[in-house]
Amino acid sequence: MAKSYKKPIYNNIQFASDVEVEYYKLLQNKVLNNEIKFFEYSVDKFIVIPSFVDFKGRKFKETTYTIDFKITLNNDEIIYVDTKGGTARQHDPKEIVKLNLIRHQNPNIKVYWISKTPVYMGSKWVETTPYYDFLNKLRTRYKKNFPDTYMLRGKKKPKYLEWNNDFNFKNIDGLFYVWEKTKIIKKSKKK
Repeated sequence: MAKSYKKPIYNNIQFASDVEVEYYKLLQNKVLNNEIKFFEYSVDKFIVIPSFVDFKGRKFKETTYTIDFKITLNNDEIIYVDTKGGTARQHDPKEIVKLNLIRHQNPNIKVYWISKTPVYMGSKWVETTPYYDFLNKLRTRYKKNFPDTYMLRGKKKPKYLEWNNDFNFKNIDGLFYVWEKTKIIKKSKKK
């Protein structure tokens, strides 16, 4: 029988994961330092598909998606951040479809999926939104640069990857990094 996961509680709020608690603490510090105006945890529930009755008369509940954090920046801009812990959950096809439907129904809102990089990559929060996955780009670069130390789990100490120089990135108000895609010029083949 599988062990049940005990959801963490912090500030009398029950969170879905330890990753959310860690990001909540970061946001608390940002508010105290006046780097952001305000944030809320799990307040906005987006209706992805409304409830409906099919041709046989069966009732279907509405499909919703609740984003982890609603953040109000100092310039009154609102962004939504959903923290993701592991790669299996990040790229779950159901979650991707829900995210794309939210973006389609609300084209003016900014929604980001973020994860924390491993210690050897600097322990920074980076965007991991599908099709725009900065963390996977970092892992690929790390494997390429340090093939002998990648994922050896205790046998060798991993080298620290200085990724700031290798990528064009934008820091979103100190909350997380967004990788800015650069054009790759393909060489034309001579016939």
